[in-house]
Amino acid sequence: MLEKEQMLEQIQRSMQSAEEKRHASVSELSAKHRKQLESMEAQLAEVSAERTKASETIQSLQMVLAEKDSEITGIEAASTGEAARLKATLEEIKGELTHLKDQHEKERQSWEAECESLREKLEALESARFRSEIESAKFRNQLESELSTQNQLLQNKDSNLISAKEEVHFI
Repeated sequence: MLEKEQMLEQIQRSMQSAEEKRHASVSELSAKHRKQLESMEAQLAEVSAERTKASETIQSLQMVLAEKDSEITGIEAASTGEAARLKATLEEIKGELTHLKDQHEKERQSWEAECESLREKLEALESARFRSEIESAKFRNQLESELSTQNQLLQNKDSNLISAKEEVHFI
């Protein structure tokens, strides 16, 4: 029985030793678990803070994006209006240019017609002047011829008169 008691004591000591080891292991594991838990809680707090910060950043960026979208919409509306105004102005200028081209073409045609009319009048006047010069030359020749004939007649009369005077003087 002693042996059994000794064995029992030895088993109890082994059990106590095993219990102490188990208790030490549990304490060690508990401490490790607590440290891991604290580390994870710290990481979770960091992640939560970063998530909150990221959420705030996202909200801020969404607000900035909304402002920029609004600005872009305003700019697009303004540029669309400006483009429409410029297009209308361009069309107006094109219309004015077409009108001016038509006016210039009409003026050019009018000037050409006027020039042609003046050219025809000039040709007619030159032709009339040429005919007039010919008629003048003929008339001058006729007058010169008549003058020459009259001079001849006058000379003949003078000569007759002188002869008659000489006869009268002689008589």
